Amino acid sequence: MKRAFFLLILALVAGCAAVAQKPLKQPLAFVSGEQVLLMSPSNAYDYCARLNPFLHPETVTLSRSEAKRFQKLYRQGYTTENVDTLARLYLVSGDARLIHRLEVLKGAVHNTMAREEGTAATAQLLLNTLSWMAATDERGLYINTFDDCLVSVSTDHVRCKVDVISERLTMKYRIRNLPRSGTRLVLRLRLPPGGTPDYYLNGRRILDPKFERGYLVLDREWRDNEEIFFNDTAESL
Repeated sequence: MKRAFFLLILALVAGCAAVAQKPLKQPLAFVSGEQVLLMSPSNAYDYCARLNPFLHPETVTLSRSEAKRFQKLYRQGYTTENVDTLARLYLVSGDARLIHRLEVLKGAVHNTMAREEGTAATAQLLLNTLSWMAATDERGLYINTFDDCLVSVSTDHVRCKVDVISERLTMKYRIRNLPRSGTRLVLRLRLPPGGTPDYYLNGRRILDPKFERGYLVLDREWRDNEEIFFNDTAESL
């Protein structure tokens, strides 16, 4: 009996691991870093401009053959600290844990540039991180950042702007530039480090939130200037 119970637990754990490592059917696409406007850019970004005023954000993309290769790597639980590889693994998985790892690496690059010790290559890497802040698929939008910024999205499937606003311990997301008639889309907001807070939509608490791959998932008809916010006490924000 004990052995049967132990085998059942192993099967459940293996099943959960398999689900966690299942790639998306269709890869995501990063929003171009040129479509992300930081509201209060730090001196690290100023230093990038002084090093080389002609630098601009470059966005990681995936060819069809690359997508298949990285889907396989994700299934295998491949680990790396290479920025471009992590970014591509994220595109095939939509796994917020990979964005967290990218943010840790970004922090090291940002600190280097803030000390004005970086090179042009380091500056390019920091600018490239702007594209990690958001991604799209055929149904909607992934917001990965907790920084104050404006994300402009214009694809065949999604056209809108999202204000990401940090006010003390409150994170607010405002979606705008939508048609008056409303637009159906899936909005995914990356969960903050340290837990899952209470979320509010247009001032009303979301009673039955849906979470998936480290995101709050909101699949609904959206209208102009609707807002989502949460109060968070995590010091990491």
